[in-house]
Parts: sequence; structure tokens; C-alpha cells
Amino acid sequence: MSIPSKKQKCITSDLDNTAPVKQILDELPHKNGEAFKFYAKNLLQKPLLPKHWLRPSYPLNTFDEDWDGQLLHNYFEPLGFKSLPPKIINSIRNVDRKDPVTDYISNKLEWKKQLSDCKIAFANNKCEEDVEILNEDVISCPKLVVTTAELLKKDPEPYFDDTYNWYYAGFGNLQLLSLEGKDYILYSEFSKLYLKEFDKKHIKVTSDACASFDCSQEHNILEIVYTIMQIPVIALRTRNKLFILKLLADRTFEKISSLDSDIPYVGISFDGYHKKVLNVTRLDGVLFLINIETLLAKKILLKSHKNKKLNNWNVVLSAKNNYYLNVTRNSVCVYDKRTNDIEHYYKLIKTIVDEPHCNKISVARQFEGTDHLYFGTSHHLFVLDLRFVKKYQLDVIQRWTHGMEFPPIYMDKCNIQSNRDMLCLSSQWCEDICVVADYKKSEFLTQSSNVSMPYRPPSILSVLQEAREQLLCDDFYNPLDCRLNSSICGNKLLNLNDTCDILTLNSLGDITHHMLYPDHMQGIVEDDSVQSLYEWSKSYKIETKPFHVTTIFNIADAWKKLRKVSHDEMLSQYDSTTSKFDENEIWQVFENEEVDIELKEVWMEANNATEETSIASDL
Repeated sequence: MSIPSKKQKCITSDLDNTAPVKQILDELPHKNGEAFKFYAKNLLQKPLLPKHWLRPSYPLNTFDEDWDGQLLHNYFEPLGFKSLPPKIINSIRNVDRKDPVTDYISNKLEWKKQLSDCKIAFANNKCEEDVEILNEDVISCPKLVVTTAELLKKDPEPYFDDTYNWYYAGFGNLQLLSLEGKDYILYSEFSKLYLKEFDKKHIKVTSDACASFDCSQEHNILEIVYTIMQIPVIALRTRNKLFILKLLADRTFEKISSLDSDIPYVGISFDGYHKKVLNVTRLDGVLFLINIETLLAKKILLKSHKNKKLNNWNVVLSAKNNYYLNVTRNSVCVYDKRTNDIEHYYKLIKTIVDEPHCNKISVARQFEGTDHLYFGTSHHLFVLDLRFVKKYQLDVIQRWTHGMEFPPIYMDKCNIQSNRDMLCLSSQWCEDICVVADYKKSEFLTQSSNVSMPYRPPSILSVLQEAREQLLCDDFYNPLDCRLNSSICGNKLLNLNDTCDILTLNSLGDITHHMLYPDHMQGIVEDDSVQSLYEWSKSYKIETKPFHVTTIFNIADAWKKLRKVSHDEMLSQYDSTTSKFDENEIWQVFENEEVDIELKEVWMEANNATEETSIASDL
């Protein structure tokens, strides 16, 4: 009995394929419920998923409402650059120090674990029933209640509870500057600031520092910014203290002023238009405008902030003469410089992302001389148009999916062609980098504008793996894994002739170099990253610790079950004799033509070669 096949129904037969996309989507729920379910299942926003960076997504431009859905064949454009494996360009330091970036998170996790254990014990023992108020000053309660109360007061970071350390977010701890025709690199190691000569041509850093400044041991440097007027002025942000320095002609740092605060600082930046103004933001949404010449400050309460201080990272950016931007984790606000009032307020990020639960802003930059704000979230990189900020509402005009495993917190840009820029995103964790090319914006974007696909350069950990395959960097007593996995706290992007160079700084002071080269140079460039890592690792010697016996297992029961075996018996147990095949059976198979005749010729050639070899050996 044959079952008649069910005729497939075309769920899009009643849709007008000539209508604009927006009109189709607006009418779809009412006109064709089955097609709308298919659209919602595949394209609508989804909640937070594990490993969300593995989900495919596409870069997008903004389109007109009458867009018909058609794209040009070259809309998705490859980057056109490849990267050599990274190399470390400075000598090794701070061998016996711990990663300061992860200390915030590890201390917080340990405290939360202890608090969770107390809560479980509190619930199991029913401590609430044993609490007795004797009078206004005395309360009788179990000891566990007192222990829990003491633990609540010992929160190591009451304002911090996140998966990455946003205290280090912003412009980072790595800067490049040119003075009197010489190039210098400015970076920090823990609480110390260093200025060293930098060779741009060969990408090398001198081992001796030209100048240094110590913020004291309890103040680790979280962010470095600088401005150059008559003399370079550097601002250093620590958790509760701000340092303002000037670099003298003899290449020494002189402290101008410092500013303490009980509430942590979260962002600093110099005004791109008024060079002598330093913008400082605190966790409570307070902005300080500091004139570095007169050292006078103006305190402004940013109106876009709520009273909550937990994870309230924010930064103020200013590159124009009439407005400044306050970027928080959920919004972008435009303030008038004269009145300090909000002119525009953009908080539509959840409507333009695929997963609204995991796309909080973690990095934002308005580069000097541009009218666009680049900001990144856990999943995407966006461009916000600011050219008509006084007349129109803010609007995101472009989106990339960077594919990084962790939220990006550092961003830099350089020019690679007359109409093309390159952006580099970096997260806090080891070598999680993404490179994106962006065309300079015309007056309006159209659907004909190309979008470059993001590129992920190789990691220093891949170089370590390749070195170990060559039996290098395999010192058992001095393993490099923990050292190379140190947190990233700054990145810079350089354009040198035909290549681009990415510099990243980790929290222990190691500076890593990626070289991006055009595709046509693939056969020219040489890769010596493995040998470079091996030479660098020779000076990595950690303190050797004696082994101590911590546990002794009792194996008496297993030992009693063992029996003594003679040497001959042990050999006979593993002596496996192989049975020789019968050649007559093989010839019989060939004669009966059970297999291909060509196999017979191969068999005869093999036999003849074996016989000739045996005769030659006898002679």
C-alpha cells in the first residue's frame, strides 16, 4: 500500500516580494503566522547563550526604509591583511610577581565562596530562630551569625562584581609619543611608570628607562593618558588617587599634583579640542573638569547616572568644541559644554543586537578629528554618527560582529589607505584580539557601501605550542604557560609603510608585537617567532621550591595480593607468535580470478624484489 506524499506548502507564497523589507516585517505577524514563526526562530533576538561568540552573525550597514534586500556581490569584503605570529620585544621582568588584574576577581570569587558557605550553614542550622534580643544594646545569637556579619563587612571590592576587571578599562597602560624627533614608549608595571626609547623601524624597546615614576606600592596604575602642549603632561589613574605629571626636558618626571578620593575613579581623558582640560569620572557619576595649567577643577554631576554604584563604569570623551560624550554601560549621552545639560540620549543598543542580555558597552573611543563614536560590546563593534548631533537624533550606522571570547576593553585606530582605517580591539585576557577595516564615512552610508570582515590574529600561546612541538620552551621547572597567560592592560596600533603593527602590554610588563602585512607579501615575510620566544624564555627562571610529602597512601591491601613471577614466565606472557600466511592460498586466489589481476603483478614484483635482496645479502 503506497502512502500519498503530502504536498509541501510554500509559506511565502502570499508575501509581496517587491515591498520594502520594513513593510514585510510589519505585516508578517498578521498576514502569515507560519512565516513569522520561521523568521522569529532564525533572526529575532535571543537571550544570552553559552559561548555566544561562536554564533554566526554578519556586519551590517543602515539601510533606507525602501531597501529591497539586495546586496552587491562584494558587500562582504575580506580584510586583505594577514598576521605573523607574535613576538615579545622587551626583556623579561617581574618574574616573582602575581598578575594584579586578576587579583581583583580572584579575591572577590574567594569572598563570594565563603559567603555562600555561610549562607548554606545559616539555613541548615536555622540560626534565625536562635536570635534573641535581650535589650537595646545586647543580642544573643549563634556564633555563625557573627561570622557572617563580619564576612559581609570584609567585601574586598564592594563596587565590583563582573567577569572582567573594568577598573583597567579605558585608554590602557601603553602609550606612544614623539619628542624632538625621537619616539618613546610610555607604559606601566604595577605602580611604576616607565619612559623608554622606541625604535619604530625595527620595533624594539630599549632595556634602560629614560625616566620613571613610582606611585607607591598600594597604588597600581590603571590608566595612562597624556597631552602635549609646551611640555608633555601625563595623567595616571589609580583606584583612589589621580596623579598629574609633567615630562621635563632632561627626560625626568615631575609631579604637578595628586587628587585623592574615597570613591573609585573609573575613567580619565584629555579634551581633544581644549588640550589643557582633563576629564575625570568617578563611580558615582561625578565628572571633574581639571585645568592642568591653573589646577582648578569644576565638579559636575552627570544626570544620566542612577544611584547604583555597582559596576557603574563610565567615561567622558571630548573631541569637539561644543559637546562632550558620557558613555556608560547601557547608553551614550551628549552634553552641551556651556550648560552641561543633556542634548541627546542614546540607549537603543538592545534593539540592534542579536543577544540583548550580553551586550553592555565595554569600550568607547572618539578619535581626534572624527565625527564618529566607535563603541564595543560583548558581541559587536558599532559606529555612532555624531556629524549632525545638534540637529538629529543619534543613530548607529554600522555594526560588526568581532567574534571575541571576552568583552573588548581597549581600542586603537590607524590609517592604512587614503580612504580606509584599521581598528584593533583587545580584551583583557591573553591575546584575544580582533582587527577590523573601516572605510572613512561619506555624508551618508548606503547599501552599496562595502563592509570588511573582522580578522583574528594568532595568539602567543600558539607560538608556545609550536615551540614545544620542536622540543623548545619545555623546561619543566620554568613553565611559560602562566607567564604568557597574563592579563592584557593596553594596546597600540601603528602604520609603518605597507604594514601595520599591533603592540600589546600585559600586566607583568611584557610587550608583544604582531605584524600585519598585505596578502601579496605572504611569500616575502619570514616567521621567526618560535626562535624569538625560545631566546626570550632563556632568562625566565622562577624560584625553585623543594618537594614536600603531603599525603601517604596505604597500599598494604593491594601489596598483599601481588605474587612473585619468574623472569621466564613474564617473558612468555608477552611473547606473541605470529602465524605465517600460506602462499599457496594466495596463488589459488589469483588463479581463480577472485581478485583483480593487477594485484597479481604487484605481488610477483614484491616477491622478486624480496628474492633479489636475500641473494644480495648472501653474497
